[in-house]
Amino acid sequence: MIAGYNIDFSCGPPIHYLIADRTGHAAVVEYKDGSMQVVRNEDPWLAATNFYLAGTSPDRRQQDERYAMLNAALHRASGVLSTQEAMDLLRAVAQPHTRWSVVYDLSTGNIHLAMAKHYDRLHRFQLSPGLP
Repeated sequence: MIAGYNIDFSCGPPIHYLIADRTGHAAVVEYKDGSMQVVRNEDPWLAATNFYLAGTSPDRRQQDERYAMLNAALHRASGVLSTQEAMDLLRAVAQPHTRWSVVYDLSTGNIHLAMAKHYDRLHRFQLSPGLP
């Protein structure tokens, strides 16, 4: 679906779309070197931070402290975290300029959103039950 859109972020910051479904499939879609590139999950989880995954080796990914922390925590938990554990992990890897942290519960459709690192004031939303 995303390939049908003409998206150009060449003059802005790197953009990464992490897309997942209820069956455990996940992918990060990135626009790099003038083209859309897709990195699919090999484990039952997929972590992404603010650097390109496309064309980056697993060893290079581990050099990013935030990515390494996310991936290690997900590995220890076999990719299964409670909403609170997931939000705590996002808090741990937040940067000074983090604007939002979001936890999507794909089994229930619940969304938990912290804006401007206000982790004590979560906004809650619900995906439509009819979505795949």
